[in-house]
Amino acid sequence: MIVPAAAAWLGLFLVYLRCAAGTFYFEDSPELLACAATLGNSHDPGYPLWLLACRLAFLLPVGCPAFRVNLLGAACAAGAAALLGALVAAALRAWGRPSPVAAGAGLFVALVWGLSDTFWWQAGIGDKYPAFYLSFVALLWASWRAGTPADGGMRARRFLGLSLLAAAALAHHPFILFALPAVLAGLLASSKGPRRFPRLAAVGLVVFILPASTRALYPPVRAVSDLDWGDPRTASRLVHYVGAARYRPVAGDSRMAVTQSAWGTGTRLFARLLREDIPVLLLVGFPFGLTLAIARAPVWSLAALACVVLNLAFAIHTPIKVARWLGPAWAVIVMLAGVGVGIFAGWLRRPRAALCAAFGAALLAGAWQAARGTARNDLARFYAAHDYARNLLVSLPPGAVYLGRGDADLFTLWAMRFVEGDRPDVEAVGMGSLVDQVPADVGGDRRLLSRFRMIRGGWEALRWLLGPPPQPGAFYAKTGYDRELWETLGLGLHRGRGLVARLPGQWDPAGSLAETRRAVRAYTWRGIRYARAGAVFDLDRPRDELARDALLHCAFCFSSLGSQFLVFDGPRRAAEAAWSFGVARRLAEPLLGPLPEPSDGLPPFELAIAERMALAAGCERLSGIFAAREVAPLAYSYLAAADSLRIRVAR
Repeated sequence: MIVPAAAAWLGLFLVYLRCAAGTFYFEDSPELLACAATLGNSHDPGYPLWLLACRLAFLLPVGCPAFRVNLLGAACAAGAAALLGALVAAALRAWGRPSPVAAGAGLFVALVWGLSDTFWWQAGIGDKYPAFYLSFVALLWASWRAGTPADGGMRARRFLGLSLLAAAALAHHPFILFALPAVLAGLLASSKGPRRFPRLAAVGLVVFILPASTRALYPPVRAVSDLDWGDPRTASRLVHYVGAARYRPVAGDSRMAVTQSAWGTGTRLFARLLREDIPVLLLVGFPFGLTLAIARAPVWSLAALACVVLNLAFAIHTPIKVARWLGPAWAVIVMLAGVGVGIFAGWLRRPRAALCAAFGAALLAGAWQAARGTARNDLARFYAAHDYARNLLVSLPPGAVYLGRGDADLFTLWAMRFVEGDRPDVEAVGMGSLVDQVPADVGGDRRLLSRFRMIRGGWEALRWLLGPPPQPGAFYAKTGYDRELWETLGLGLHRGRGLVARLPGQWDPAGSLAETRRAVRAYTWRGIRYARAGAVFDLDRPRDELARDALLHCAFCFSSLGSQFLVFDGPRRAAEAAWSFGVARRLAEPLLGPLPEPSDGLPPFELAIAERMALAAGCERLSGIFAAREVAPLAYSYLAAADSLRIRVAR
């Protein structure tokens, strides 16, 4: 079974390599990349093993650090899919199916899961989820092996091996607790008798603690780095950090509340994603595979189903993250469907016919998945994150401080700053780290303190940064603190515009795109085809939704500024409001499509309202596009933006 598994891994790895991003992506990828470069602490609950693995990947002699980490993610993703296929093949062999038929069923599983849309997307962006999927499948494998017949010595080794693997998986990602039922089933199956169990349990606990301690030891040791999330140098902050306390539901926080509506939305989204990622026609073998698995290995099969239930119960009430968090559930479902394929092929009495049926199903399913997913997951020409970050850097004056909002802008600037070494004179810090009670970008606070001798933390520090000269030039785009910035700090016009006042003259799409193309060409060892400058975004490619959302917030920072002028100052600032909305409309048109231009000669107040309504129409159009594609979070977001822009403002 080694040869088919190796072939599946190589084939999937080459597919992922062909479609992998040439440089960093949006979301968490650039943050993890920067934390690996500095060996710092990423956002809680932290991913110490992944950061260490990424740092080792920097040593690869191809491409740039971002591309090397993308290769590491592709290798882990291919390994997860190939290992799941090998598990199905080994189980079918143990349950009496011929080896060729078992190999065909295993290939079916590897291709169906490995080329599913969400899994494929994660394989090429250098995020931590491929390693999480690999560790989950490895625990399923070890749990199944622990229940197969063996002598006492082999059982003891399997017990200790499963303990070690579980600890390493937990050190990488806490969501590995989804595999807890399978791990417990494997540990119980490999412990032989009540007399031997206490001794094995004691040794297994020691084996478990050694790698698991990385999660507790790495954060405080590396809290002195340039990138330090949460500053986990005390016991309470370490528990808060490792336990990801800021993600827990709290009273009055509607974003994290577990409601009936959230469950309903999550359930519908799960059904749609399952239908898109793994067509129902390919899952007809699921009930047959489940029946055989329960008949031959009842404890392990029920434990695998318990993993699915646990995964669904945790993830389904968070629709925005559900696509990435439900990988374990899809793995078990496809695994049992693959067992069913082996059963179907085994019903054919002629060995050659059974072999052709098994491998034919695998190849047809793989071709189907590849045809559906190639256009959706080809990121080889994706450079929007790099181009966006470079444009922000171009817009900042020497020695400036950029106060970012998070995933879209701040993390990409960290990748440029700490990995590629661009603009060492500029500091990029999370705005929330200065005003939130929960510590976030503590490393950024320390950098500001050492460079500018500013006062430590809080609104007063923010007031000092954004106040009049001689303080360093601090700029911010659209953030979640716009109202507080305007009302509480009483910023003057010269600081209120912040970065948005510089963007129209500094933003360099043609020059930045050319520079990014040159850089990406140097980063990769394979040829890359580039889209035309006017066709960077394609509505038929769902992955472009993230890039559009991130880039649009540069336009909306002008809209936010214009709304502040109208709401808080009324007609006195109507001219500035009209200017702000006009800039927002011009920046948004390449992403939203042509927007209506206001008539000439309108008074400033009417001109501001007309520009505002044009932008609202564009937001509503984009909301309709995302709603038709059933991308509910973005559809609701832009519909809310359109409604807020249409709110009447008194003269």
